[in-house]
Amino acid sequence: MNSPKPRNPKESKKTENTNKPKAQTKKNNLITESSFETTNFPKKKKQQKNNKIQNEGKKDKDKDKEGTKITKKSFNSGKQSDKHYLQSKWTMWVDGFTSSKKWGEDLTRIFDFETLEDFWALYNNLCTVLELKSGANFRLFKYGIKPEWEDEHNEKGGRWSLKLEQSGEELESIWLNTMLSMIGEHYKPSEEICGAVMSKRRGTDRISLWTKTSDQQETQESIGKKWKQEINLEKLFGPTTITYVGHKQFQGRLKNNRRFQANYQV
Repeated sequence: MNSPKPRNPKESKKTENTNKPKAQTKKNNLITESSFETTNFPKKKKQQKNNKIQNEGKKDKDKDKEGTKITKKSFNSGKQSDKHYLQSKWTMWVDGFTSSKKWGEDLTRIFDFETLEDFWALYNNLCTVLELKSGANFRLFKYGIKPEWEDEHNEKGGRWSLKLEQSGEELESIWLNTMLSMIGEHYKPSEEICGAVMSKRRGTDRISLWTKTSDQQETQESIGKKWKQEINLEKLFGPTTITYVGHKQFQGRLKNNRRFQANYQV
């Protein structure tokens, strides 16, 4: 695929949120695509020092073995009764923060959330993608789906991939809008979406959107086109092609050290 060259992020205009119904509370506060626009959410802001973290495990799990800070500060996302529930529950995973050479050894589940407020509490306290060290990954997947090819929800699927060279601030914007479009159920059918991965690498960063069934061409191409719209890809970089590869094809490439042909491209 073509590796897009960055433009000035000021050139891209944010989409206006028009005629969008306000979210309701409690039973009527389910977040759907019509409830919000991905580009109109609040920007990151500092949290108060006396907030408490709500992730699982030990107090020091927000640091890797080498001391790299994954979360910025402890946080609290507010009263449960004031929250707006998403259609699906999600889990944020991280890996690549240690010197482990074997994949999966440092894969860590850091937070589960099922409300919009909990998502923002998580996002506002994670380090930015620009602060990630080379080799590290953020992996946001639906609750119950492990971010690996062998998981039963992923084994017959594949991923749309976007590679970015020296993307700067655009990388943060694309990753954020990818997450928001997933938790907002913007893709049809929503059951096809498994999760997304942000991979920090030297020189070239990669964001991928994982889906459930790689052999459904019409569905996958529709999702790929929708993803490009959600992340404002062509507004940022001009005409850009993204490719879809099934996990089995990708595994075969790695095993046999050969080139592979993409299943689809849009």
